[in-house]
Amino acid sequence: MSTQPHANATTTPEMREFIRESDLPTAVLARLLKVSETTVRKWRKRDFTDDVSHKPHNLNTTLSPAQEYVVVELRKRLLLSLDELLVITQQFINSNVSRAGLQRCLKRHGISRLSQLDGEQALDIDNAVSVRIEDKAQHYAVDTQISPESIRNVLGLSADQTINVDVRSLPSFANEAKQRRLLVANDPESR
Repeated sequence: MSTQPHANATTTPEMREFIRESDLPTAVLARLLKVSETTVRKWRKRDFTDDVSHKPHNLNTTLSPAQEYVVVELRKRLLLSLDELLVITQQFINSNVSRAGLQRCLKRHGISRLSQLDGEQALDIDNAVSVRIEDKAQHYAVDTQISPESIRNVLGLSADQTINVDVRSLPSFANEAKQRRLLVANDPESR
């Protein structure tokens, strides 16, 4: 606890101590010290004379823990700006999230600035993944370990026609019974 009173405090630590030790009625003390009766009652109830923190104990948030995890992963993997992340979050995750709430979420997780993120966390599109590709029109399926380059060759696509997809397992959250996965798709051309 600090000994410095709050800048807008109507009482000093000495006045507070006097209030706590006095046997005078609340109304008399209030008139004597030129403070409200509410202030006198407040300091009589407390066991200390220092100010307490004025920060809110709980910040209101519209994102659930699972949604926060998804937003944080999107920020880390895709290196999206706050405005880009806000559009994606409002459109696909939680339509009620505000820009300020999203900023606070990123700050809590230590990634409020893109400069705080290193490039190593971005999507690694060169790693081989296990995929299943089905084309019902041509009646074939590919189910194998395949690299993004191989997928483009099999489907006859150029690099600007493909979308990179990263699959992540989400941690188990208290109110969810089953394990969830996050599919992060990244279109290299349009981001």
